[in-house]
Amino acid sequence: NEKAISLLGICYLRSFDFNNARHYIYKALDLCSSPEAFTNAIFYNSILDDQNETLRLIEVFLETYPDNNNAKTLKGFHLLRQTQFKPGWDHYKYRNSKDPLVTYIKNNNQIDEWDLRSSVDNILLIADQGIGDEVMFVRILDLLDITDFTLCVDDRLLNIVKNSYPEITIVGKKELHNKLDKVNSYTHYKLLADLCSKYIISLDTIGELKNPYLRVNRELDIKQKEKIIDNKKINVGISWHTTNESRFTANLTGNEIKKLSENQDYNLINLQYGNHEKVINQYKLKSLSEIDYKNDIDKIFEIINTCDFVITIDNCIAHFSGAIGKKTYLLLPINSDWRWFGGNKKTIWYDSITIFKQDSDYSYTSAIDAIIKETKSLS
Repeated sequence: NEKAISLLGICYLRSFDFNNARHYIYKALDLCSSPEAFTNAIFYNSILDDQNETLRLIEVFLETYPDNNNAKTLKGFHLLRQTQFKPGWDHYKYRNSKDPLVTYIKNNNQIDEWDLRSSVDNILLIADQGIGDEVMFVRILDLLDITDFTLCVDDRLLNIVKNSYPEITIVGKKELHNKLDKVNSYTHYKLLADLCSKYIISLDTIGELKNPYLRVNRELDIKQKEKIIDNKKINVGISWHTTNESRFTANLTGNEIKKLSENQDYNLINLQYGNHEKVINQYKLKSLSEIDYKNDIDKIFEIINTCDFVITIDNCIAHFSGAIGKKTYLLLPINSDWRWFGGNKKTIWYDSITIFKQDSDYSYTSAIDAIIKETKSLS
């Protein structure tokens, strides 16, 4: 069964057994050139950062299934990683959105999608994908040449985006989803990321954007600050895990977190959401148990703002920290995501972020050593 064989290959891949992973993934592709088999083979080669084979498979995928949106999206990821913006954004628009509000609007015949060319009034701009992407694409607001629009964002971001852009009308997704008749009051809509095809056409365009662009107006509560801050050490915010299964190589191992925790100059402060109490306790990370790290985003921004700097993998914390201009060391896997455009030392999205890549064995040992050496002068 080609599906079972393909899944076995993925299991080997997640176990870092690349030889067996290749055997079963390509065997499944030979048995049945299904969209799933193509996707898994492309995923395998992207993990190994084999860009030539990844592109070859994407092209065969598109040739076999020219109307497949996933194939088009994968081509978009590849093109954007190579900073080929025009064709990249054209393919990126085919990405799947699981947001029910976006699904409703796309199926609503009473509101048209803006074509980016015509002059229209009363546009609804919707931030989609994950919360990190929403923060990243909010930057486009500084490039817009339209004025009559409303921005719809994840409710967890409402306060900080409103504080940062007080002149813009901003609503939460829950508000619109609970009052769908209000959606019909807009003449046109556009997904925020899809504005990139008009406004972000080169690396220079992004480089011209202001940094930072989100503003944290409140300081962390004094009692909470006392719980996590050590005035005798360097206060380092840390995030080490992503639930995104396509980025499983990005996560820090226990030994890598241990290496950071054993640095006597560091006071590690938890920025990681999810059930990670074992790691927090084992490596003596400072954490605020009363905080909902997934939903109380305003408080997360306040904690980040309190830190001397942040060490994080590629997850939403990297975008939060970069957006407010906090000094950040971003640990990227070998197969860095398209958003970082190949993972050079600096990123054009955020001035305050410095990038460190994994070693060839998928470890962050050298990167962590380099960060510790670079920050020694702060102690």
